[in-house]
Amino acid sequence: MMLRLLAALAVCVALAPLTAFAQNNTRCAANPYALCSHAICTCLDESGNPTACPTSIDDATKAVWSSCECPVVTTGPAPNYNVNLGNTACEKRLPTAIPGFAVPSRPTGNVNFIFSQYSLGDAVTNSNYGTLSGASMTTCPATNTNGSPTFFANCLDAPCYWDPSEAKAVCFCPVNIATATWNTFTTDCGTDICETADNQVWSAAPVPLTQTATGLLQGTIAAGGNTPATVNYCVPN
Repeated sequence: MMLRLLAALAVCVALAPLTAFAQNNTRCAANPYALCSHAICTCLDESGNPTACPTSIDDATKAVWSSCECPVVTTGPAPNYNVNLGNTACEKRLPTAIPGFAVPSRPTGNVNFIFSQYSLGDAVTNSNYGTLSGASMTTCPATNTNGSPTFFANCLDAPCYWDPSEAKAVCFCPVNIATATWNTFTTDCGTDICETADNQVWSAAPVPLTQTATGLLQGTIAAGGNTPATVNYCVPN
């Protein structure tokens, strides 16, 4: 599995500081990308091994990263998938081949560097890109039932490593403390969607950023003469 093969790379990114949310909202339409808008991510320690995720405000000051397996969307005749949003220039989002010495013992000769971006792919009905089908956006609280802060993985523009023979990429996403409600796509609107195991977090984003990004993508798709996917929201419990 590619996740094991990339352990050395995980160590490198695990030492980086937490990433803030940028808001350049650059939209591109012709690049493969990882779609992490519904992904369970495993928290990593400084050696790249699974560890308990943050649980307090004090933990939020630490450099904590996570690994996420996310489906890769390649270009095709579907603007709802192809148009993707991030904060890197479009030409920078094209796959970059990683030299063999950087990822020893990989199963094929190809591992590419790509980015995790946001698109409407999970909301499309009858998905054929390995993403969710007709998913809705759920909203999760900034605190859990015992009053402790919640955390999520910030995967927008996160670095991902992709073997083109596989359907998913491994992305390394910083873990952020929730300062307000946050969104992730789901096919189940139950309240337990917001909960994860002790060493896992959802890939997600603050509600205002998700709503802004969704509107921008819909506008871009409509401006191209196509009908954008409708994003439905779970009814609050």
